[in-house]
This record gives sequence, structure tokens and C-alpha cells, in this order.
Amino acid sequence: NDKELHAKVRENGRVVNYLNALHIVELVISSPVVLWVGRGYYARAWASLGAAYDLKGSFLSIPELSEKAIEFGKKAIEINPRLSHAHQWLGGAYNNTGHFDEAVVAIKEAIRLEPNNAGAHATLARTYWIGLGMVDEGIVELEHAIALNPQSGYSFLQLSLLYTLKGKYEQAERVARRAIDLQERYISGKEGLQIVGAHTRLGYVFYCQGRYEDAIREYEQELDFLLSSDHALRDRTLIELDQKIGAAYLRSGMAEESERHFRRAIKKFEERLAKGADDPYTRYYMACLFAVRGDADNAFKCLEESFAHLRKINTFRAQVDPDLESLRGDPRFARLIEQ
Repeated sequence: NDKELHAKVRENGRVVNYLNALHIVELVISSPVVLWVGRGYYARAWASLGAAYDLKGSFLSIPELSEKAIEFGKKAIEINPRLSHAHQWLGGAYNNTGHFDEAVVAIKEAIRLEPNNAGAHATLARTYWIGLGMVDEGIVELEHAIALNPQSGYSFLQLSLLYTLKGKYEQAERVARRAIDLQERYISGKEGLQIVGAHTRLGYVFYCQGRYEDAIREYEQELDFLLSSDHALRDRTLIELDQKIGAAYLRSGMAEESERHFRRAIKKFEERLAKGADDPYTRYYMACLFAVRGDADNAFKCLEESFAHLRKINTFRAQVDPDLESLRGDPRFARLIEQ
């Protein structure tokens, strides 16, 4: 219920004003006055409300908000089945709650209604690679998305990562540099959102090629950027970043500096868990941290938690990630992959 959602938002250290505002919008668009305004505006209002709930739910790791977003998206489609963005945002909410097949159906309908909807192609890409582990298909959709919208910062971020996972480092670097340009100009492709993580993506391109000094330079630039911002993903992103910086320092022979970043990441992770904030993405990065640190038991514990929610992409990623190399000879790794 709403009280429980408000409590979870407080536990995550965020102000509840945003959720209150969304609740007020929900009450307003449910009123007879708004019904009178017109069918098209009414449907878009419900769809937009769903998108806002889903965005907040994904940022704060509160799936109940994304579940409410599904409800709102269905209301929008019931009113106006031809509203492309309603299908797109419904698909995004399905994806964030683990209903991947339903997400694909909804987003493909959005694209059928509006083939040049760059956001729908980007959302389909995210469902393909995150939900279904279909990396090649995700790349195709992201390439389509950035062709339609060259300012789609989040699409460039994802595409850089997928190119890196496929070992296409030249393409990955080119796309990451475009993401950096958009990040520095505060262009995300989504109105009101700030892109973060572009230097991290470029750093990872270098890291996977053994260019650790270059990787550290990019990671440090991202760290400076994050520490000067109040982005909703800041806490989660700082954990990933400290893990990556620590790993790069360790491979550079700088164990003391590496351990400083690892300890900081662990502390932030434990603080998030104490607030009730947990997500499979951060669990994956913590698995990488423990694996590089030589703590296989904790690495597998985190990896199993992440696999429980994101099995297909993790199955692909874990087999190519250099940070999990120490685990791949362990029988537990084979069992995890083959389940």
C-alpha cells in the first residue's frame, strides 16, 4: 500500500515529496474534470504517471513502484490503444519487474504503432540484453535508437557496454566517447534526466584490454563527476565505480590503493542493504569485487543473488568478465551457469 511505499522511500534515504507528488497527480487525473478534458490527454496522463513511477522504482530499487506503473500503463492503453508511448512505458515497467516476455510484446506494439520511436527501440534493446541475454539483438536495437535520436545518451552508454562484452573495443570506445560528450553537455535523450557513467564505460573498454592506467584515469574522472552531483543512481554507481577502480589498481600492482576502494565499496553496499535497498546489478559488481579480492565464497553468494533475477545476461557476462576469471575453474561456477 501507499504507506509501505513511503516507508521504503524513507529507508532508502530519499525524500518522500516526489512520491506524494505522484499520488496527487494520480488523484487529479482520476477526477471527473480531467475525464472531460479529452481522451487523448487522459491516456497520456496515465501513461506518463506510469513512466514516472517506473523510473522512481528502478532508481530506488523498489519494484512495487514499477508494479503500480504496470497498472497505470494498462489504464492508458485501455483508454487509447494507439498511444505508442503507453505501450513503450508499459514494456519498460514489465522489464523492470522481470516480466520479460510481456515486455517484448508491449514494446513491439509501440514500435508497430510508431516505427521511428527511438525510445521504444532503446527500451526493446534493454529488455533483449538485460532480460533475455540477447546481446546481439540488443546491439541492433540500440544502433537503431541512436540513428533515430543521436542525443540518446543512455543508448550510447548501453551500446558501449555491449560492444565491450562482445570484444569490439574500437566500436565500444567510439560510442563511449560520444556518451561522454553527451554527459558533459547534460544530454541523456530523456527529458529531465542526467546521464551518468560515460567515463566508467570508456574506462571498462580500456580495462578489458589491459590498459589499466587509462582505465583508472577515466574511472577517476567519473568519480569526480559523481561526487559533484546528486543523481538518484549515485550510491549504486559509486559502488560499481569503487569496485572497478579497485580492480584496476590491483592489476596495476597497487594493492594498498586497491584495498582502499574495495573497503569503501563494501561499506556503501552494507549501508544500502541496511536501508532495504538491494538490486541484482550491484550484487553482480560485488561478486566481481570479492572474486578479484580472492574471496570466492562471498563472490558466489553475491553472484547467486544476482543470477536469481538476471540469469540470462549474467550467464553470458560471467563467462567473459575478466573480474570473474578466478571463479570459472570452480565447480560452483559450472553449476551456476548450467542451472
